[in-house]
Amino acid sequence: MSNSHIISNLDIMSDSDIASALNAEILPMSAYLEDYKERVSENLQYYGWGGLHATHIGDQFHHGRYTVAAKLSHEPQWLSWLVRDTVAGKWRRLDMYSGVHSELPGRIQDAKYALSHREAEESDAVADEEGYALEWFLHHGPSGTHVCVVYPLNGEGNYFRWTVWDENRINEKWILRQCVKLRRERGEEEEAGAGSAPQSVHDIPEDEMVRILGGRKLIMVTPELRERAHVEPDVRDELLPRYLVASPPRIHDDLDYWLSPEAFQR
Repeated sequence: MSNSHIISNLDIMSDSDIASALNAEILPMSAYLEDYKERVSENLQYYGWGGLHATHIGDQFHHGRYTVAAKLSHEPQWLSWLVRDTVAGKWRRLDMYSGVHSELPGRIQDAKYALSHREAEESDAVADEEGYALEWFLHHGPSGTHVCVVYPLNGEGNYFRWTVWDENRINEKWILRQCVKLRRERGEEEEAGAGSAPQSVHDIPEDEMVRILGGRKLIMVTPELRERAHVEPDVRDELLPRYLVASPPRIHDDLDYWLSPEAFQR
């Protein structure tokens, strides 16, 4: 089942059908209710008019250029997604901010400032390595107008590697190491030889990228959860996601890094 078919039928699909189509695990409601520090997912109260945009796996943005594949992180004012750039054929990070109208001019100014770092960098390779913003655009949704900023998979904004000394970020080298480790565990590297190791993070297929990030885990937004989460009665259903996507677990000690040749080159 294609992602576009899933998106267009979310309202009529059962929870189990959605999970099966996305190859995802459904977490119990308690995963949300007991998540006092909001480490698993964002609070449902952050949605509504002027709040976060209800986003689902397979959603497309910027005229279909960016397709959502996985959650990277969340905060009260923004969501960070792993997206596939269908034009460039590359993996990117998309940060989408809440639609508070009064904050829109400031968000636009911040986005332009973020992009100015890349425009000032003479080398695109250096700009990618440093994680400078690639572009920004506006998305007009039912919750308001949202500023969206696109980044490479480098940079300090990739927060789930939380206190790792290796520049406090996920980066493309980390993802490549995890891919090799994953394929070794599945026995693919030995069967296919050294050629099975991807030359670039952008060569890694979606299913492997999702597994590297810990797999898809969903919390279904049911009427009961809406009530127990104390969502205001006047918040329309279309302003809430059909499900919340759990963020990857925070990594504090990256042993794979410390055992890699990269660690000894510093």
